[in-house]
Amino acid sequence: MTKYEIYTDLFEFGFGKGKSSIPDATADDIWAWYMEESCQYPEMVGSFDSREDAKAAFNKNYANYGETHAEKGNIWWHLRGRVAWIEVNIYDDNGEFDSSDGVIELSAEPYKGEE
Repeated sequence: MTKYEIYTDLFEFGFGKGKSSIPDATADDIWAWYMEESCQYPEMVGSFDSREDAKAAFNKNYANYGETHAEKGNIWWHLRGRVAWIEVNIYDDNGEFDSSDGVIELSAEPYKGEE
C-alpha cells in the first residue's frame, strides 16, 4: 500500500568563524545538506492515501514552511531553519515500511548571504 506522508524537521549546519563562511544555497542545496546530516528527527504531520489529498494539504499548510537563516553561535556561524516535504512510502500487507519512492514536494528556503 502506498502512503503520501508529510514530514517537517529542523536543521542546523555549522560553518566557519565569519558569516561570510556560509555559502549561498538554493533550496535544493539546503535539502541535500539536510539529507547528509546524521541528526534527523522528522515529524510526520500528515498521512494520505492519495497524491492529490497530500498535495492539497501540503499546499495549504506547508508550501511556505521552509525557513533558513544565519545565526552566530559561541564560536561558529550556523545556518538554521526548517523544511517540509511529501514523501511517497510503500508499506507491506502488515503495515510495515517496505520502501520509499522519494520526495515529491519540498518546502525549503534558499539562503543568500550579504553582498
